[in-house]
Amino acid sequence: NFYVTAYFRHSRSFVSPVSVQFPTVRDNDPYYTLASSIASIDSAPYAFDGTIDRVVWNVTDHRWPPVLKCPEIYFDYVPNTTSSVIAARLPIVTWTDASDVHLMYEPVNGTRVEINEPLRLIVTAVDEHGNLAKCSFWYIAKG
Repeated sequence: NFYVTAYFRHSRSFVSPVSVQFPTVRDNDPYYTLASSIASIDSAPYAFDGTIDRVVWNVTDHRWPPVLKCPEIYFDYVPNTTSSVIAARLPIVTWTDASDVHLMYEPVNGTRVEINEPLRLIVTAVDEHGNLAKCSFWYIAKG
């Protein structure tokens, strides 16, 4: 966040419009969104009503890869099973990104696994800008 303080003159009956300078954004990628805490602010002078003491600027970079949060080990408890092999029920890996993310698991959900045998999983996330991130964890089905 960028914080910009705007100073203006006003009295009880008069508010003097002020031109608010937009912040300069320097980034390694030109694809970002700049938004302020005052939705109607633009290049024209803005008439502050005396209740606002600052403008908060938020810059969102759309080109960073997703951030994944994989568990170190995931135990899938399968009570009352008599089989030594089951179809893996993979957990949903949480992610953070500025856009929607597509998750791919390797091996895929439903892969046949042996009870009590660890299986290494790799999760790949791709956001709508093509940025890619990976994480991995152990899956163990417990009977």
